[in-house]
Amino acid sequence: MNATPDQREKLWRAHRGDTGSEAGRLRIALLQSLPSHSGYDPAAAQRDLKKISSRSQVDPDLRNLAKLRVAELDTMLEYQASNADLQRRLDKIVSIERSLDTAADKQPGRNDSGKPANISR
Repeated sequence: MNATPDQREKLWRAHRGDTGSEAGRLRIALLQSLPSHSGYDPAAAQRDLKKISSRSQVDPDLRNLAKLRVAELDTMLEYQASNADLQRRLDKIVSIERSLDTAADKQPGRNDSGKPANISR
């Protein structure tokens, strides 16, 4: 997980065809779940990890590792969705503030800064 993008790419190229065993399929799914290489595909990783974690004939340690990564991916996806929602809300607030600023600037008796102009009597 701490590999550089170049190292991840080399790992992906070396192991992307390792489908002959559950350990190989797990390795591929784990690599697909990590960003910064050409094989990054979190949806495929999640699907394959769920398959591996549900097979009773798979070694329990491999199943548990797959379950752990699925849980991490689920959490990551939840955070991404929450982050996107918060960004939409922030964008809406900024838009409202800008429209209020524009409306205030257009009011008579205000200078360029939006503050009341000094009125001489």
